[in-house]
This record gives sequence, C-alpha cells and structure tokens, in this order.
Amino acid sequence: MKKLELLAPAGNIDALIGAINAGANAIYVGGKKFGARAFANNLSIEELIHFIEFAHEHNALLYTTINTVIFDEEISSFFEYTDQLVLNKVDAFIVQDIGLMRKLIEKYPDTPIHASTQVNTLSINQVKYLKNMGVKRIILARETSLDMIKEIIASVDIELEVFGHGALCVSYSGNCYLSSVNGERSGNRGECAQPCRLAYSMLKDNALFERQTYLLSTKDLMTLPEINEIIESNVDSLKIEGRMRKSDYVITAVKAYRKAIDEYYLAKPHLEMDADIVDLKKVFNRDFTKGYLLNEKPSSITQISRPNHMGVEIGKVLSYNWGKTEILLSGTLSKGDGIRIIGKHDIGDQVSKIIKNREIVNEAYENDVIIIDLPKAVDENDIVMKTMDIHLCESTIPYTLETYKSIPLWVQVTAHLNEPLKISLTDEVYQVEVLSDYLIEKAQSQASTIEKIMKQVDKFGQTPYFLSGQMTDIDEMIFIPNQVINDTRRKALELIVQKRTSRPDRTINDTSIVELEIIEDSGFNFAVKVETIDQFEAVLETDINIIIVPENMDLSSYQNLNKHIIYTLPRIKPSKYVTNDKSDVLIQDIGDFYYTANQTVWTDIYMNITNLYSLEELLKSNAKMVSLSVEMNFIQVKNLLALFEQIHHFYPPVMVLGYGRIDAMITKYCPISKAEELNISHCHICDKHDYTLVDPTGSEYPLKNDGDCNIRVLNHKVLNLIEFVPELKKNHVSIIRLDFTVETKEEVRAVINAFQNKMNNQYYQMPEMKYTHLRFRY
Repeated sequence: MKKLELLAPAGNIDALIGAINAGANAIYVGGKKFGARAFANNLSIEELIHFIEFAHEHNALLYTTINTVIFDEEISSFFEYTDQLVLNKVDAFIVQDIGLMRKLIEKYPDTPIHASTQVNTLSINQVKYLKNMGVKRIILARETSLDMIKEIIASVDIELEVFGHGALCVSYSGNCYLSSVNGERSGNRGECAQPCRLAYSMLKDNALFERQTYLLSTKDLMTLPEINEIIESNVDSLKIEGRMRKSDYVITAVKAYRKAIDEYYLAKPHLEMDADIVDLKKVFNRDFTKGYLLNEKPSSITQISRPNHMGVEIGKVLSYNWGKTEILLSGTLSKGDGIRIIGKHDIGDQVSKIIKNREIVNEAYENDVIIIDLPKAVDENDIVMKTMDIHLCESTIPYTLETYKSIPLWVQVTAHLNEPLKISLTDEVYQVEVLSDYLIEKAQSQASTIEKIMKQVDKFGQTPYFLSGQMTDIDEMIFIPNQVINDTRRKALELIVQKRTSRPDRTINDTSIVELEIIEDSGFNFAVKVETIDQFEAVLETDINIIIVPENMDLSSYQNLNKHIIYTLPRIKPSKYVTNDKSDVLIQDIGDFYYTANQTVWTDIYMNITNLYSLEELLKSNAKMVSLSVEMNFIQVKNLLALFEQIHHFYPPVMVLGYGRIDAMITKYCPISKAEELNISHCHICDKHDYTLVDPTGSEYPLKNDGDCNIRVLNHKVLNLIEFVPELKKNHVSIIRLDFTVETKEEVRAVINAFQNKMNNQYYQMPEMKYTHLRFRY
C-alpha cells in the first residue's frame, strides 16, 4: 500500500535535522541561490551535500528548491550548482521556470523534477503538459480542491503534492507582483516582502468604506483533523510550509502530522488530536483554516484583525497598578513563556517572574490568580495570549542534534573459542556482518562475559543509532580485548552507514539546442488590450490594427472591422471550462495549449518568461507571439533577443508591455465580499460599484472581478515605458502592448496618440497619472 509522504521545510540546519528526527519522510530546502525563500538561513553547497547524505542515512529524501524565475546571465552558475547537487545524489529539484524544467529533465534523466506550486497548476490540461514534458511530481496550487485532485488522479498518472499546513499566499502562486511593484522585492525571485500582511482601507465609489484592517492577510492552513480525507484522496505527498520558521515550529508540526498519518495506517480513526492542535497554535498561528483544499469558503480564508502570531488564550487581566498586572489564568503559564496582552494596544513580553499567593513560583495553572511585571499599562478584561511555550520549545531541542537516537539496530554477537568475533547489525532494510582478525582466546583470569561484551557493543556514541534488541551466542570463560570488540563494532557500523547512504550514480547529459522553425518577421507593431466596449471603440478611432479583447466580448454588431482581433482566455479557468472557436487567442498558462491546438496562440505576460529556455519552450509549443515578463529590465530584454538570434539566426516574435496597470495579484479570495460582510461567492456587487484598496502610504489599488469572482488587484501605478519605445524597436522587439483596464475613452485615445507620436519622433503628452518603470531601466 502506497503511504502518504510527509514533507517538511528546512530554512535552517536545526529545522532540517529536527524535521528528519521528528519523522519527516522528506525535506525541501534551498541553497544560497535560486530558491523562493531568499531571506531564509539557506544552506551552502557544502552543507547541502552533507545533509543529502544525512537524509539518506535516516531513510529520508532531500529535495532542493530552485523555484524562482531565472535570467540568462544566471544560467551558467545555475547549471554549475545543479551539477554539484546531482553528483551528490540530491533526490529531486523543485522548479518554477518552465524552460529550465525542460532542460533539467533532459540534462538529468534520472533525477526527478518536481513542478513548483509557483507554476500555479490547477487543471488537468496543465498536469498533462507537465507529465508529457517528463515532470515526476506536481505541487498543486493551494486553490486546488480535493475534488479536483481526484479528477486529476483519475486522468493523469503522475505524483501529486499538496500543502497541508502553514502560511498561505492570498494570491494565486506565481501570479503575485505586489511585493515586486512595491520596492522591487519579487515574489518570483524569492524576495517577497509580504505587503499582503499590511493594513488596507477600502474605497467604495471613491468614498471611504472600510477603515484599515488586514483585508489581504490569510489565516494559516491546518488540516490535521482532515488527515484521513487527504490520505484517502491518494495524493502522494503532504507538505508543511515554513522555511522561514524556527526549528520548534517545524518539529512540532512534523510530530503532529507524523502521529496522525501513522495512526491512520494503524487503523485508529478516532485519533485524539486536541493537544496537538493546541501545540500547533502555540508555535505559530494566525488562526487556522482548512483551506481551499477542503473547500473552505473564500471569505473564511483571511484573518483581518491581525497579521501576526496569535498564540493561545490563557487568561484575562483583572487589574494593573504601577507595572504589576494581575491575571486570572485559564491555562498554564510558566516562567520564560512569551505572552501578548490584547486590548486597545498589543503588548508583548516574556514572563520573567510569576507571583502567586505572594510567593514567587515557576509555574501557575488554570484558575490561579497571578501577578506579573509588564512594561506598559493594560486594562481590565484585556485578553492574555501565550505566544511561546518555553517547555514546548525546550522539548524540541534534542531533535536538532545530528546524534539524536533515531535509528534502531538489532545486534547479533557470536563469540566462540578459537574463532573470530562476529557482530551482525540489522536495520529495517539491511544486514551487515563483520568478523574480527583476532581469534578468541580462553580467559586466563578475567573472562569476557555477555554483559561486558554487550556493554562495548552498545557504545554507538556520537551517532544516531541505538540498540533496539540483541541476540547472543557467546562461550563462557573466553577473553576478547575491548579494542577488538570496539573495532569490530565500528567496522560493522561503517558498513551499515555505507549501505544506508549508498545511491546509484546519476547521469549528467549535455543539453541540446532546440530546433525551431524560422518565424517570419512581421515588423514592429503596437497592440492594444482592452476590457470594455468603450475602450474598444476608442481604439477603433485610431489606426491600431491589433486589438486584444476579453473572450466573452460580443463584437457581432461591429461589421467589417478589418482589425486583427485576439481573444484573451481567462487567467483562472472554471473547472468545466470550454474555450470558444476564436481563431487567435492570448493564453495564460501551459495548459491552454491543449485548448488551442487549432488556433493561433499568443502568450500573456503572466507566464513569467525571463530567459532563452522559457522563450524556446513556448515557441516549441507553437506560440506565435510570446510576452516577456514585466520583471525584466531593458538590458535583459536586449540580451535575450540577441542571444536568441545568435543561436537560431532569426529574432523571436516577442511582445513587451509598454503601458498599463499590471495585476499586482489575482486572488480567489474576495476582499469586497469580506468588507461588505456578504460572505458569499458570485454576489456581483462589484458590477454595481467601484472598489479600491488603499495601503498605509495612501496608494490606491483598483479591484476588478475577472468574471468568475477571482479578484484582480491592479497596481497603484501605471507602467509607462514610452521613453523606451525607439530602443525596443531598434533591438527587435516585435510588439509593444498597451493595456487598458480602468481608463476612459479619452485616456485610451491620449495614450495611443502619445506612443505613436513618440515612435514618430513627434511631440507627445501622456495623461496625468502615477507612472512607474518598475524594473525596466537601462
């Protein structure tokens, strides 16, 4: 019977060791480069190599994250890095970049490649694409339900991994640019500053509607009570999020889920897990949700009152006087615990002294009245939360030792007169046997008794091994020097370690050049993307030929358009989505290639194309025009096109976004419904009113429904690359795209006129707006 893998995070060495010792089947960890947690205490290449062997010795797997977008100038060092890990038998790579995914599969045919959740895989068609590419496992988007997962499993034979515990992203993964547009810390580069955890106000029809609350801050995922349902869905791996968390968090989570999974396979369905859930709350929680995996309502996915660790409630304030706070406890409090008092203002502190009945105590319990010191005043009936349990933290420390006794060995010792000493070690898989060079002699005075021999055999010292059982066949009145016993045991232990850590050598191939058909250069053009009929009609008044419109826009009343119309497929597709028969389409993800086999395909900016290999991948898949990522700068675009031409001897058909409010994120959660307290999906109140989020700096982010109640959070500034138009044309960019979202007819006409005038070296004037270049600079 296939058993569910428990996969744990390691953002530091203590967490890595602790997770394995606590029972994780596999670990995912990042190096110093290319991982989606750039600010974790990631491992050096030397540390990664050491811990690959450590994991294997503990019968665990180690997966390395290279789950960011990669630029061409990084490719050489990228493959040097992956070569080293493959030579040292890393168990898998977790990858976001679609082009590098293909190259890694080609280069390392016997090293599994896992598609990161950053690929945002939600549909059967996306899964089919990745399966056909050679991907071994897909980490599904957090928005994927178990019902959808069962459909995928029934349709495609591939390993699937789901998130079961930890922090959630409010945006669809790989589709969030909020941090990137606010300080150039890209989530797609592992640098997310988590602006979604800030407090936002909301405007309704330009009037203040919701004062500052944490409208985008998600609760933490926790699926422990639903573990049976997850196992029975036949997913392959359950993932704990938390590479930015401390080791006590990781160890506590692994222990709780390990226990629940094991109990399931032991047929104990009525598992008592309340205490484990309390421990999970103590190490970190922003309140818990079962997530979209288990059909949580989008309105229940956020915790708008606070974005940080909540802890567990353990009492309330009775009084405060001159720094002394009297508290009635509803739970246990110990010296050294961390607490937070929640009232008009939050006050956090670590408990240094507890007074009960005028005596100093180390611990107090439910219904006790105690006094503690606090640096600031609090009010009667303020809530006391425990945010750190000192005893729980201390209980996890032994797990962080490489020498933690976690590997049981069965020992068999045979000692007969005039024969070598024989020691056999057996673990759960292997058995080794070592004979001494020394022949056992008759004892002249002090005999080597069973007790004395086994005392030496059991000296596993600074290793993770311990004696779980023994069998002896030992003559009486014999003598064996301790050194002989020690040497024989040591050699046996070395053999068992060698067998546990041994893995077949891995293949490293040279990568081949992708063969592409020459695509005829159609010259430089502008393309305009619109979302409303008013915007469409404004474009018709210009000489723009290429117009990109929503798939559901009805143009039947417009006769003899004589325009190149391209229809945009939805970013996030309904589960039973069927595309129309439009001839030219703008697609949003790799699964769309299956919908559009007989159509002319252009690809959108949100597919995160940033290097030669990802560009080649889409062109090889029959894309006729590829949009480059908005997170590239001018030099990167210029060098990519030159590199492509050098290899393929023609310039690729690429499109660069020159104007528009990009989607800072797209989310299944609706902050509008939350603020309106409707708590239902498809309310369509946003069809009747305009809503805008306002961040603490006063920046305004318009909200738009994508048509299926996924909410687009538009950037507060408009991307404007008008100054780069001549250079982009000179460097063989095929199309500069102008995107219109909330603009009026007049603004559409003015922007198009300005860009055309700039192209013709004429005077231009852009409408008055807040503009940005994002990362696009020389």
